[in-house]
Amino acid sequence: MMKKMLSLVLGALLFLACNEQEEMIRVDVDQAMNSTLSKKLSDVVKKLDYVALETDSNSLVGRNFELALFDKDIAVIENRKILLFDRETGKFKQEVLHRGNEPGGYASALVGRGMVANEKAGYLFLNEWDKKMSTYNIYTKERKRFPVLGSIKSVAYTEDDSFVTTAFNFDGQHPLKMWIYNHYQCVDSIPNSWKFKLMSNAMTIIHNDEIFYRMNGRTYFKDATNDTVFVVTDTLTPAFVFKSSNLPQIELRERPDMLYQKMLDKYFVNNIVEDANHIYYTVAYQEKTYQLLYDKKTGESGVLKGRLTNDMDGGISLFPDHITDRGEYVFVLNPALMDEAELAQCNLKEDDNPMIVIGR
Repeated sequence: MMKKMLSLVLGALLFLACNEQEEMIRVDVDQAMNSTLSKKLSDVVKKLDYVALETDSNSLVGRNFELALFDKDIAVIENRKILLFDRETGKFKQEVLHRGNEPGGYASALVGRGMVANEKAGYLFLNEWDKKMSTYNIYTKERKRFPVLGSIKSVAYTEDDSFVTTAFNFDGQHPLKMWIYNHYQCVDSIPNSWKFKLMSNAMTIIHNDEIFYRMNGRTYFKDATNDTVFVVTDTLTPAFVFKSSNLPQIELRERPDMLYQKMLDKYFVNNIVEDANHIYYTVAYQEKTYQLLYDKKTGESGVLKGRLTNDMDGGISLFPDHITDRGEYVFVLNPALMDEAELAQCNLKEDDNPMIVIGR
């Protein structure tokens, strides 16, 4: 533990030393929320493929879900079911496994709790019963169950056979932030440097409380009450910072009974997508969601006017959900969240399944 804590301190000192030579990216959220930017879709991708997911009684997708883009399939993951669609045609193929406590069932998927899948390796993460997790390969059908330490809050892969899990820190004093697994065995841990004093007995869990994403083969992490985005290896190394006087602070966790209400008046960064030139992020503020962009070359940041303007085929404007390890941009058009004009533009009905747009 002391060795790992020393590693974190040395990492922070190295980060500060490097910062003197190379300016650290600091995304000014205060300025961005009071500015607007325009960006063309053609500046980001050169080709678009539209995949309308088939809608029938066996394949209905709910309002809240996550998406995994595999080589041949698209998986729509909800806590209580996982649906598989053909990547080229959108045709519904099957429900993956089933939720339940009987043999073959799983406890839940991990929607809103890190990375639900390793798209490159072709497997899903599942929460099992009896303090276990599993991975399920959608092509080989291989399911690997393994014991996990502690109560798992989030999960994210770092390599094909390596991943991390994060701990619930209900009382504010949990000694660990993450456990590190390699070949399904816990091999190390990362200490928790974000502690707080709990002032009530209530419990609140916020969707996207912890953000994980991938870029250039690396895994990145952000905690909702920390302004820094970290690279995840066997430690946490600062990558860039969100700067604002109105970001949630760790002290908000002291009163979980009031956490949700207080978060409404803060700039809650609840999704991040990054490529070589831009950082795309969303901010929840006073029950509205804003889609923003930071340009790494110019340092400009602001709320996007109508998302990324679709100058490629005249279609609806888009904002990335995530970028795969293959460099594909995944955009999601969810009819449940679209207005009448947007539905008409996409030839969708309100009760249709989502349309997935893949950019290259």
